[in-house]
Amino acid sequence: MGRLVFSAEDAEEWHSRTCSGPLNTYPANTHAHPASTGAAVGRLVFSAEDAEEWHSRGERVLLCRHETSPEDVGGMHVAEGIVTCRGGMTSHAAVVARGWGKPCVCGCEHLNIDLKTKVGCGVGVWVRGVG
Repeated sequence: MGRLVFSAEDAEEWHSRTCSGPLNTYPANTHAHPASTGAAVGRLVFSAEDAEEWHSRGERVLLCRHETSPEDVGGMHVAEGIVTCRGGMTSHAAVVARGWGKPCVCGCEHLNIDLKTKVGCGVGVWVRGVG
């Protein structure tokens, strides 16, 4: 299951509520914009349709897209958090996420998404999504 944490304070709070033992920290693999702060946990999905499908099964999801558009709002609405490769503080994902109070990171420039294999990778990190 993927974890998406946006600040040291959020990481510490999330860890204290969900884990026992020490909090392991890792260096950042990419730089991005903290478009809407918070913490989110869920299965990583790469399309709004997959987000809605997994959510309908009772799963929590994180929506990861190159960028979002109005066609993605159904998936954005059910997602626990949103990550985009492109965009900034005034991008579609950022504005919608802030309006809905959802965690969002935009402009993860080193994040690459392969929609065919449903794999996202950053500098030295590979994540396989679901759906």
